[in-house]
Amino acid sequence: MLAPLSSYEKTVIFGQQNRLRNGLLMPDGKLKRFHAGHELVRFFYQGMNKLPEYVLDALLLYDVSVTLITGKDLLVFKGVRAHQAFHIGFTRKTIYIPEVVIREAINKGWDSWAISEAIICESWPLMDYLLILEFIRRAQQRLRTHVTLGTETTIKNALRRLNKHLQEAENEMAEDDDFRAFFRHYCHDFYAMDRKILDRDPYQLADKIYDEKQERVWADVKLDAITNAFEFPTFFDLDRDIVHPAAFEAADLRSLAIAPETPADVLHDICDAARFKVLRQTKTNLLLGQLVQFGRQGIEGVVEIAAEENATGKRYLTENQGDGYDTITAFKEELSAHSTTGPEGVVGSICHDFRDLMNYEIKRQVLALFHRFQKLPVKEQKANKPYLQSLLLKLIPLKDPKKTG
Repeated sequence: MLAPLSSYEKTVIFGQQNRLRNGLLMPDGKLKRFHAGHELVRFFYQGMNKLPEYVLDALLLYDVSVTLITGKDLLVFKGVRAHQAFHIGFTRKTIYIPEVVIREAINKGWDSWAISEAIICESWPLMDYLLILEFIRRAQQRLRTHVTLGTETTIKNALRRLNKHLQEAENEMAEDDDFRAFFRHYCHDFYAMDRKILDRDPYQLADKIYDEKQERVWADVKLDAITNAFEFPTFFDLDRDIVHPAAFEAADLRSLAIAPETPADVLHDICDAARFKVLRQTKTNLLLGQLVQFGRQGIEGVVEIAAEENATGKRYLTENQGDGYDTITAFKEELSAHSTTGPEGVVGSICHDFRDLMNYEIKRQVLALFHRFQKLPVKEQKANKPYLQSLLLKLIPLKDPKKTG
């Protein structure tokens, strides 16, 4: 674990430093700013200028800043599979970026889109948090003079007026959009707000509502959508080419283990191989062989990740990368190689048991989302028909274990 952020030298390179928390000045000093002509600042702003206009406008409207952490270290390091290059400061409304990442991108001659990617991935969860926070503050104001927040429609429209970054389609029958997904996920928390939230710390309330795991899925989906829409380059990867090598170097300096030791370690490395798209098949085949050796834990780990990816729509391990390689198929081949039941297609093969187990888990996770959907008000269910359709389509291709041999 590296030193806390407070011990690093910091400088603001975008926006204004926020030193207020609920209107009170926090006990810290004012940060300096790099000169506009500084090499790091110039490269950073080249990346900022490539952001879609609506994203850049939202960052300015939410008063989001970017703070550069000087030095050569990652912000957090516990091991090669537990490290952090970027950090979100929710209270300070800032994104912390280590200097080493920008400097390495410059030294490698990368396109400044590399910085744009990092900003999108970190700012999207931050802006969602700030939207929740502002809604809570407005709710507290209203509840001082009203008994309730009003109808479900009133609540949704209030959130819509505060929103500065989530896109929303005018046609309800269009594909699912940012605003509908956000409101669908958090609406029950908004509906539940009553006078009990008066005099509560808005940040504590926001922390309780905010769903970090879901936010990371949305950020990845948003990055993919923007990358594809604007045809930005994909041949470089900050995480793969800068952050991970830095983590392995840090582990080597500390004489920490690098090889995977647990099923979770192996699965982490398999997902990394899929994300990074370099020698995926070679790396994954080796790791799958190790995973099978863990027995039940390894099998259940694959099933859980595959089911979650199918349910959420954000895929790594199960992604079809157009290279003819399928991780699940390869894992079933590895299972059959360690079993006397024969390959897939043979009656009684362990591959069929694995398939049924995975289908069961996918159904369980998709049905959990469906039951959550059923709890929405009728009007919201009608507004989210495309989402309901997507859930049902995930269930259709799944075979019923009772009807298969």
